[in-house]
Amino acid sequence: MKYQELFKENLNPFVLNGVIGRLSFFIINLIISVLSAVAYWIFCPKTLESAANYSISQGKSTLEILLANSPETELLLYILLNLVGMLICFIVNKKRILDILGEKPNSFRLSLIFASVLFLLSLQANFLTPLGSLQASFLSFGMGIIGLILLFKKGEVTGKKINKDNFVEGEISEVAENNVGDN
Repeated sequence: MKYQELFKENLNPFVLNGVIGRLSFFIINLIISVLSAVAYWIFCPKTLESAANYSISQGKSTLEILLANSPETELLLYILLNLVGMLICFIVNKKRILDILGEKPNSFRLSLIFASVLFLLSLQANFLTPLGSLQASFLSFGMGIIGLILLFKKGEVTGKKINKDNFVEGEISEVAENNVGDN
């Protein structure tokens, strides 16, 4: 992987290379959320119905509800849709974190680590945490705060506004001032 490709803006949510700005991060996450909701509604109606029923879902994790109440095809589709969505979010989060960290030593590794932690938290929240529990509330609140930080924190790479014309004029004026002072 070339160094220039690592810090170049890349809006493709299926490729790990590159960084992503705040607006693109918001739009891609919005698209993922809407597509996921529509896919769950179309392909997993019984699963959503049983998860929404408080008497069935009380104190159970999503995985327990799926295993007890969902048809096998819905179970597999729900897990597959969820994992694909989480993988795309992992890539988008990694790009956004890399943009926030900027071009520093080990920033690529750190962005992978932070995105992996978010992936594991999402995995826990989506499959293993009992619905309606205090743990689920803390996970949702914490991940919401992290999402807002990723959304509103200015990126080191995409946040730079470099105007080449001003840079060249600034350079020329500095050289002229230095030469005048020497005489």
